[in-house]
Amino acid sequence: LETLPPEVRRHILSVAGLEQLQALVRASPTFHQQYLCDRRYILCSNLQGAIGPAVMTALSIYSHDPSKDMPGIVAPNARDQSSQTIWNRLTEDEAVGITGFYMKYTLPVVRHYSQHIWNNFIGKRSTDQAHECTGSELLRLTRAMYHFHQFGQVAGISSRTIEFDDWMSAMDSYIESMTSWEVEEMICVYEFVRATFERTFDAIRWDVDQNNPKFDDQHRPPTPDGAFDLAVEGRMYLNGTVLRGLPLLHTVLFKSHDHEFLVTTMQSHITRSAISTDGVVGIFSDTDQRRRYKRRPQGLEEMRRMSPLPFCGDHDISNPPLAWTTIWDGTISYLYGYYTSDESRKWGYVFWDAETLRSNGGVGLAKQQWMQIWNWRDPCDVIEEACDLME
Repeated sequence: LETLPPEVRRHILSVAGLEQLQALVRASPTFHQQYLCDRRYILCSNLQGAIGPAVMTALSIYSHDPSKDMPGIVAPNARDQSSQTIWNRLTEDEAVGITGFYMKYTLPVVRHYSQHIWNNFIGKRSTDQAHECTGSELLRLTRAMYHFHQFGQVAGISSRTIEFDDWMSAMDSYIESMTSWEVEEMICVYEFVRATFERTFDAIRWDVDQNNPKFDDQHRPPTPDGAFDLAVEGRMYLNGTVLRGLPLLHTVLFKSHDHEFLVTTMQSHITRSAISTDGVVGIFSDTDQRRRYKRRPQGLEEMRRMSPLPFCGDHDISNPPLAWTTIWDGTISYLYGYYTSDESRKWGYVFWDAETLRSNGGVGLAKQQWMQIWNWRDPCDVIEEACDLME
């Protein structure tokens, strides 16, 4: 390989895939030198296949400055810009930074999560076959991970001294920058992360309890350093800690085998927040969706007209997945969260391709679980009732 012409080596590096690229560059001084000579192009070429249309969210995450005001954080997905335009304007530093975050945090978590939801899915179908995610499934999963992380950046700034109305407006703008099935993807990931940290809190509960003898040398009040009242304020601590994003999640998933390390890590990262995603007034609740649609009445009009939204295949992930068009009978729906099935989100119904769903009974399962929460009512009736409540 090292005797190949430079232009051939360049092509090989540009289509290798990020993991293969990393291995090849480390193994060969010649390929390493070729990589250094054209790093921006090579990284961008490989990133296009790895993160696809999530590039704007990935760039926003990389560029995020926690010291800046809310408007600097919220960056819609720039749907009016062509993908090629975005890739062409990435700098080398941006490409390196995005690649580093993807390889260190995003990809390992995507793989772990995809196996988790697949196990939940096949458990429902009583099969034991393995599954290798398709390219479009991986792109949906990757997009959802980036959306989840940026959601934490946007929501987490509420702890700073900004006006509540400004924060709420920014949250609305961020959610409205996504399609309804993209929001549902993000909720799937959020609920998985929340369940992960619930188990983590249970594992360290006594270690951070102020009544633990290890805190006896600290005077009260205040609460000892490193202690948290999870019995009283556990929900608020959970709300805030979930918003810490992919790096902390990665640590908990892959580096928490040592209990003392887990305790120390969580003591330095537990964060308190009043922000909720569930309940009567949570961000994804019916109450908040009603309020949000008063800002965007055209969405209600589209739903009332039952405008068609058919399944158009999996080749373009900007289109809705089959499970989404199935539960809404091929009509437009801007509803998510409260209006969809918790059980379906556990197996990541909006991530799977049509063939994966059809060959494993997923189409019928998604429809059945949705119908069960709405007492077998017609989806059009549910949409109509939601529109009445939101006006």
